[in-house]
Amino acid sequence: MIGVNVVEKGTTNGTITDLDGKFTLDVFSNATLMLSYIGYKSQEIVIGSRSQYNMVLDEDTETLDEVVVVGYGTMKKSSLTGSVTKVETKKLEGFPSVNVVDALQGRAAGVYINPSRQPGEDPTIRIRGTRSFNASNSPLLIVDGMPGSWENVSSEDIASMEILKDAAATAIYGSRAANGVILITTKSAKKGGKLSIELNSYVGMNKYDFVEMQSPEKYNAMIRDVMRYQSHGLDKEAWENSDIDLQRGLEMFNSLWADNYYNKGISFDWRKALFNSHSVTTGHNISIGQATDKISYKLSYSFQDDNSYYKTMNYQRHILNNNVKVNLAKWMDFGLITRLSLRDMGGWPGSMWDNYRRMTPFETPYIDEDPSKGLKDVVGKEKYVNALLNYEDGNFVNDRVNKRADIILTANIRPFSWLTFTTNLKLDYKESSNGEYYDSKTSAQNLGYNYASFNKGSDSGYTWNGILNFDKSFGSHHLMATAVLEAQESKGESVTASSQDIPAKYMDYHFLSSGIVNQKVSSNYWKSNLLSYMFRLQYELKDRYLFNVAIRTDGSSKLADGNKWRSFPSAAVAWRMSEESFLKDSKVVSNLKLRLSYGEIGNQAIDSYQTMTRLKSKTYSWAGNGFYTWQPDGLANKGLGWEVSKTWNAGVDFGLFNNLLAGTVEFYRTRNEDLLLTRSLPETTGFGSLWQNIGTTQNQGVEATFSVYPIRRKDLNWSLTATATRNWNKIVDLVDGKDDRGASRFIGQPISIFFNYEKIGIWQLDEIEEAKKYKQEPGTIKIRDVDEDGKITDSDKIIIGQKEPKVIASIQNSLMYKDWDFSFNLVGQFGHIIEAGNYTSEWNADKMIIDNIDWWTPLNPTNEWPRVQTAQSQDFTSTLSKFKGDFIKLQDISVGYDFKRLLAQVCKVDKLRLYFQARNLFYLYRACPSDVNPEQPNSVYTLPTSLVVGLNFAF
Repeated sequence: MIGVNVVEKGTTNGTITDLDGKFTLDVFSNATLMLSYIGYKSQEIVIGSRSQYNMVLDEDTETLDEVVVVGYGTMKKSSLTGSVTKVETKKLEGFPSVNVVDALQGRAAGVYINPSRQPGEDPTIRIRGTRSFNASNSPLLIVDGMPGSWENVSSEDIASMEILKDAAATAIYGSRAANGVILITTKSAKKGGKLSIELNSYVGMNKYDFVEMQSPEKYNAMIRDVMRYQSHGLDKEAWENSDIDLQRGLEMFNSLWADNYYNKGISFDWRKALFNSHSVTTGHNISIGQATDKISYKLSYSFQDDNSYYKTMNYQRHILNNNVKVNLAKWMDFGLITRLSLRDMGGWPGSMWDNYRRMTPFETPYIDEDPSKGLKDVVGKEKYVNALLNYEDGNFVNDRVNKRADIILTANIRPFSWLTFTTNLKLDYKESSNGEYYDSKTSAQNLGYNYASFNKGSDSGYTWNGILNFDKSFGSHHLMATAVLEAQESKGESVTASSQDIPAKYMDYHFLSSGIVNQKVSSNYWKSNLLSYMFRLQYELKDRYLFNVAIRTDGSSKLADGNKWRSFPSAAVAWRMSEESFLKDSKVVSNLKLRLSYGEIGNQAIDSYQTMTRLKSKTYSWAGNGFYTWQPDGLANKGLGWEVSKTWNAGVDFGLFNNLLAGTVEFYRTRNEDLLLTRSLPETTGFGSLWQNIGTTQNQGVEATFSVYPIRRKDLNWSLTATATRNWNKIVDLVDGKDDRGASRFIGQPISIFFNYEKIGIWQLDEIEEAKKYKQEPGTIKIRDVDEDGKITDSDKIIIGQKEPKVIASIQNSLMYKDWDFSFNLVGQFGHIIEAGNYTSEWNADKMIIDNIDWWTPLNPTNEWPRVQTAQSQDFTSTLSKFKGDFIKLQDISVGYDFKRLLAQVCKVDKLRLYFQARNLFYLYRACPSDVNPEQPNSVYTLPTSLVVGLNFAF
């Protein structure tokens, strides 16, 4: 074997074997040689008096024997027949985000993440693209064997994470798994009887990246050009000889602004006054655990504190986890898992984007521009409320608190080594409250009535299952079988009240009955049940030929009588070719497995009672008197049934050169039928829409994961993993086989698209006559006349592009040298269109626009941006906001050092690692303008860059 590492133990004296597996090394007498090679077990050989030795390394099958959670049980990685990706959870520890989903970006092929911008915001996650129009497209999360929530999962508490992607892997979860499944197992105490204590802490800074608004100089230039247009029209010669300079133009537009800017030197930075450019983020997780023969426990507490770009907002999350297991006998154990969480997300003042744009750098927020006199009420040309009044004490109150409790009771009975019965009961409860008060002098109310509201809701439910697992070998035959009975109930209720013109600020939202006008109250209740049966059988012959079949039957209370029940079958086969005699001794192929599967999954992720005609209250006037009446709210559909996904999946798992190069390639095709879709109804029916099973979509694609280990030595290890996904989705059928232009849905086209006019330039001075035909003039947006009928109508709209990336790729690097570790993660997305809403803002001088715009004038005949105006808006400005979304980003970079060995003589610890980590550092490439964030383009604030220093301590 070439390249085997040979090192004299306790020294740096070493070498590697040559092409024939031979080596020469001078060592001390009685020395010990350490031999290591990737894919084989390391060995130690004590050197005696001989000078020549023949050594044989045994193959290390640990990678193939790795246990993977597959749903209602576990199995060896080598036994998998479906598409399952295991996420390396060590990379998630200490990740500086309050949502674990953010940490998954780039970690698994076929998984699309749209990250969160601020604390409390939920990221978007899609597995193998979008399938449904109106029903949920989010994957099912299973935590410790039961449906869970990202809200009360801390990255430090995760022991393992698996992503189930194809129907053969997910069908055992039936209707809940239509969009894939993410399985999380939380940490339990380590065996050995030793008390273990772990502490993970980090502190860091979020740096916010704002879209740049115009500088005072550029805003002044825009106002000058507006005044020139009003005075000279489109006369280029008049523009060239105009006496309207910057100062004159500002004087013509607003004399107060001109006096402030040119005489008093006022140039106020509203962004600096309104938003934080940086904020502090901290996170701490402490756990204590111990495992003996009779009992094991692990208790952990997580705390995260994150601030926002808004000066008033603060996010805090507390999570308390407890995992206890009691061995009552060798054949019986009992477990209790509790997860309690509290999220405080108060201080949100609402969107201040429109308010911010209406502020002007030529005014300060102060009365007579004197800070000692306090804040003025209005600012700007439109006399909009002073944005800084949002932060005045008592002007707004926003209290948002979420509480969640999950309790899981589990019992395992093993009457035989090959038979296990498990029963689990999960009780969950969630309570949320949101109290708001917005004074007249806030962005939300803009000098109108003040407004107060209070909402309180609670969700509760239970999930119970009984699982019987059979696992036994008969010579070269191995049989595994699982039978499951499961029941689930969820219910919730909420109450909302609001009113306006509250007599005093101090009453905020606590005395809603004191509001003089617009008192409103509403309440809601819902309940749903799901009953399921599942059976799965896996047969393995000679550890080479694998066969898996499963069927799950679900009954949902949400669907109509006669359609409540549906069965979802799946089947898979796999062939471990590397175990065949013609490959078993191969020096090139160390692992090769072929997989093929088919499965069906349902989707019933709609609100309860969609099959019933509901009632809603209505006010009615008669003879000058008002009455409350009732009217039908929603038309019943007694035929509403399951949305069904049918998936074929083919995969290849391989390892070459003793797994120095390993990977997986997957091919899949999913056909989604009887889509749950709201259909628009004629007004004559008295209803707006109706839920129906309409239409068909198709998703297909290819996924690839490649891992290579260029260096694998005692003190130096280097690994690289690359993932790539190409997804095609399209609409196959719609209502009556016709396109739905109003909803931007077209047969044969992607599910999510931009359907709009196509901007082909800006009308120029030499095109005046042609522009008139389209009721336009030079300086306005030039639209492609698709049907060439001499006018721009709805029929001229075209498909601009799809919203979701066609290609998602990532590169993960990990380098370890002695006690140092270094890693980074590159992610990229390609082939889609994004929408930057900031570019569609009103193009007039009353408000600032973003800095990256070079508007048209007779002296600047650009084809990029139209001219600016005084009050009216441009036509077709929505065409200005569409850009290519391609990007390559340095997602994460981390460097750490473990002081464990350095402190070995002083104190014995299992880990003492100090690390630095940066997240969302920069884009290596982006196709959109530099001031647009391709992942969160539709906002004045974008993804923050996070820089943290952390400590991992364990003993």
